[in-house]
Amino acid sequence: MIFVWATLLLTSCSSNAFSFSSIILSKERVRDGSILQAEKVDSFDGLQSLENRLGVLETGASEMLRSFYEPELKSFSIQPGGVNRISITSSCSALQSIISSEDATVYDSFISKKKTDSNDKRASIPEILLELVNAPWREDDLFQVPILLYTILKVDSDRSLLRNELKSSDIASKIRSLLDATISARPKRRDGTDQIYSDYIMFQCCQVYSDMQDMTEIPSPSDIEPTDDQLNVGNLPVDALPEGAASQIPLALSRCAELSFNEMCRQLAYQAAGDNSTFDAIRLAYALLIYVKATRSLAGTAGRELVPGQGP
Repeated sequence: MIFVWATLLLTSCSSNAFSFSSIILSKERVRDGSILQAEKVDSFDGLQSLENRLGVLETGASEMLRSFYEPELKSFSIQPGGVNRISITSSCSALQSIISSEDATVYDSFISKKKTDSNDKRASIPEILLELVNAPWREDDLFQVPILLYTILKVDSDRSLLRNELKSSDIASKIRSLLDATISARPKRRDGTDQIYSDYIMFQCCQVYSDMQDMTEIPSPSDIEPTDDQLNVGNLPVDALPEGAASQIPLALSRCAELSFNEMCRQLAYQAAGDNSTFDAIRLAYALLIYVKATRSLAGTAGRELVPGQGP
């Protein structure tokens, strides 16, 4: 319930986050002003009404989303035709919208989860993912790197779509670079309240850590010194993993949990004290999201020994 509340708070408060749904809603509002009216969402009835309206919109989401797709570039864009290169953030947002749908068949007429042949005019998720991996992203761009990596991991959760591509040393190297940059961006305890990266970037990174941890196998008691390959970290081949990923990912999650808990307490204290000039609802929401994701992924890891007899 906390996770849902935080997500709704961010959706209603954040003015910077890009969302295809917001564009779709705007189009519908223009098409028929009676469909969506300004509505308060500070009550259960208001939230329920909003959810019902979004459910109605999703039934036509396939055709709406199609208008943002550029088949030549295998890319989604806010303004199709405006650029001649793949739009990384827009494409990632679109793919996440597709896989988060409660009805998996809604987009079947528009997009395929398998590679398509010349007779199939639908967009292909594996081909879009491959274009994203090969896109001209930069390791130092933490606004793109974690959302790109999280999209790849989430869309291809069983790693079946990119399994053959990950055998390529070039693709594996790029995944390793994305992981290395994301792990290096983990929050640092020594930075205290002056973290290098924003709460938004911390949340995007936390999603990657969480997904990788959830997909990592628990070591067998017979593995005296299990390697990243034996642990099957993130269900990725060892060539796609930075060195020490098995220990660095849980460490990143523990730091996310610790610092988000501190921030959550800090923001609640500001709110309780009536310090409205310091209280920040957005930071509180991100702290809640990060704390819930990090602690859920860390559940059951306390006391686990990677090397039997050496302690957790």
